[in-house]
Amino acid sequence: MEIGPDFAREDISSLLFQRLENVLALSSRAASTFRALICKGLYYDEQRHTIGLIYSFPQGPLQGALAKEVKPRVLQLAEVLRRYGDPVDYERNIIVSIDERLRLAYNLAMAVFEFHKIRWLHKNISSYNIIFFDTEADDDQDADDDDKESRPPRKISLASPFLIGFSHSRPDEASMYSNKLYGSDELLYAFHHPNYGGVDGKFTPYRTEYDYYSLGLVLLEIGLWWPLEAIMGEELSREEKRMQILSRSVPFLAGSMGESYAEVVKACLSDGEDGLRRAGSSVDENFERLVVTPLERLLGNMVNL
Repeated sequence: MEIGPDFAREDISSLLFQRLENVLALSSRAASTFRALICKGLYYDEQRHTIGLIYSFPQGPLQGALAKEVKPRVLQLAEVLRRYGDPVDYERNIIVSIDERLRLAYNLAMAVFEFHKIRWLHKNISSYNIIFFDTEADDDQDADDDDKESRPPRKISLASPFLIGFSHSRPDEASMYSNKLYGSDELLYAFHHPNYGGVDGKFTPYRTEYDYYSLGLVLLEIGLWWPLEAIMGEELSREEKRMQILSRSVPFLAGSMGESYAEVVKACLSDGEDGLRRAGSSVDENFERLVVTPLERLLGNMVNL
């Protein structure tokens, strides 16, 4: 979290540090529900004027590797998209299966939904804040194996994602102070709703559906298996990019993931009656009905095939 001018005010800096303490206080059970790592502390980078969170490695399969002093690789989802750019890669003998991508989409949707249930907002969802731990040998070694054509393809597992980047999180209350996003990282700003943050944002108070919008862009990346910067036009505002994605990119999801998945992403990215703010139900209720339930159904259908 970059320290902006608001930190000069004692009341605001005290409030923001209290929120960081709340993140640090998450129990292991709660962290598991939110697909979050256990936070062990924080640090201050004086040169960059930033505060960061320190996480411990997750429990489970990694503990065996750590006991053997094998250091796991930490991969952002954005990096996974670049590293395994072709979901069916004959040359490298690698597959990123549709069911793995559906499971990832469902796990992320549930994590954000559960986080919202306790009335907190993440505020920084992107494929750069979703990470995986890998203890397997580098896949470049597989490409050099002479016998790779005789072996079944290696399946990339996306089963255990973790959400990070909680330093901007805050309770979902209309009267609650919301620290603005400073800096100029356009890769991260691209995931924010057009009405919030960045050079072309309106700096409106952060809302629940803004988290779901950011998640929708991540689900778009997972479905097309392309990084967002390759999908979006460079010389457009974020609102123009949003409209272009809805008219051009989302329809192509039907070819890679099916019509139902395309409708899920459309609901996250659309405004008004086409989106999650529909009359008669809350945003969270609409998210559960239009996003979580369809993804759960799609995943169940894949498992039962």
